[in-house]
Amino acid sequence: MRLKFDVRPMEKSARFKFGNQVWDNVYWSLVWGAPIWTAWVVAYFHLAANGWIPKLDSVSASPVWFARSSS
Repeated sequence: MRLKFDVRPMEKSARFKFGNQVWDNVYWSLVWGAPIWTAWVVAYFHLAANGWIPKLDSVSASPVWFARSSS
């Protein structure tokens, strides 16, 4: 509660790698987040394409995993 109404700008601080919270978030997202997520997606598609893990072929085969909106 002591810092709830702190008027200092949050994005400028020496605690961040670039001194700016926005650029720090962009850096960590692109340097760590995107490559790790890409590796998981590539691994999944590789395993599914070779038949080593199950994949969803049709709606009738896996109705629980598909949702239909009533619009």
